Amino acid sequence: MKILLILEDATNEEAFYNAFDPIAERNELQVCRSVQEADCFIAKELILNQKELDVIVTDLFEDEKRSAREFCYDIRNDYSNTFSNRSFKLSSLPILLMFPGRINHEQYINFGFDAVVDSSYDWFYDNLLNSAINLVKKWRNFVYDDLELLKVGKKEIFNKYDLSIQISKCEVTKILTSDYVRRQLKLEVPWFQPNYNFLEKGLELMTKGIRASEKTTRKNEKLFHKVLNKYDPLLLRGNYSHHFYEPRFVQTDKYQESIPDFVLTPYYGESKIDVMEFKTPNEPFYEQSHFHTTLRKRMFKHIGQVKDYKDYIEDPENERILENQLGLKPITVSYSLVVGRDDDFWSKYSVYKKRARQFSLEEIRIMTFDHFVDLGEHYFNEMQMLGV
Repeated sequence: MKILLILEDATNEEAFYNAFDPIAERNELQVCRSVQEADCFIAKELILNQKELDVIVTDLFEDEKRSAREFCYDIRNDYSNTFSNRSFKLSSLPILLMFPGRINHEQYINFGFDAVVDSSYDWFYDNLLNSAINLVKKWRNFVYDDLELLKVGKKEIFNKYDLSIQISKCEVTKILTSDYVRRQLKLEVPWFQPNYNFLEKGLELMTKGIRASEKTTRKNEKLFHKVLNKYDPLLLRGNYSHHFYEPRFVQTDKYQESIPDFVLTPYYGESKIDVMEFKTPNEPFYEQSHFHTTLRKRMFKHIGQVKDYKDYIEDPENERILENQLGLKPITVSYSLVVGRDDDFWSKYSVYKKRARQFSLEEIRIMTFDHFVDLGEHYFNEMQMLGV
């Protein structure tokens, strides 16, 4: 679920990440420090780039130059702008207000907020999560109501002879726009008619591959590549918009040709990428010598491979090559190595932390196959929790 969070106090930001964890990964929360910053985000990502957004959660900002009341008023009275491929009215965006202390909730509902949560209670974060879930499900139900009103139905079957009538009905729809009808669009959002069986099948194949690896010493990385390319929602989830499979970082005077497994572009922010290298679940992390335990040589080799990608990507001389390859200039890059199993990794985690500090390995995120599948299951559960 994609959330715009407008916070007056940045010190408790981590608590909000934890509160929304059941329905959103960290990259799905866009945190703004002011209403003006939120205005810029909406102008760029929603109105210009026509991205999705599920809910806005905001502090009151009563003493600032631009208050949340003014922000809410402007959205509710914006009848010209749209978002999400011009399918949804900007004025329909759900807005949830956080307010410390008892207030007249009805008064703020009349100002245009969809719900108000008292942030002074001990159980505030539980109430906030439940309110956000209820708002989003209610909003999505309105989309289905609009489809019935337009006589398009869930299968989105347009009748060219009734098109002018359907367009005129968009004046009374809550969510759907006249552009949606005029261009006979399809709602390309993951929560609309979700294919749960497709996600389940991908998770099943990943789990089957992990179990099969327990019975062999063979390192069959391509098996997992094949599954993830076919069932790419397991890779993208709600965090990312697109993936590149094995993009070739071409050879230069300083670098050999290298081919990372996946490069992911996050949903918001065109300058961010995530480089992911997949090995196999049956790769042991540690080896025991006569005197001490250390990381295996193969594990150092895998981490070194990802660090080679890092050196290549962060070299200014390769900026144009990457822009031609990926269609963007990466500014913020994260690097992940998916390898091994949880039990092995955590059995001697202090050894890993020590070696990571000694050899500057912290810049590469180690993710086990168990953790990766957990993220896929989390996304599947989130889809079901927010289903309508």
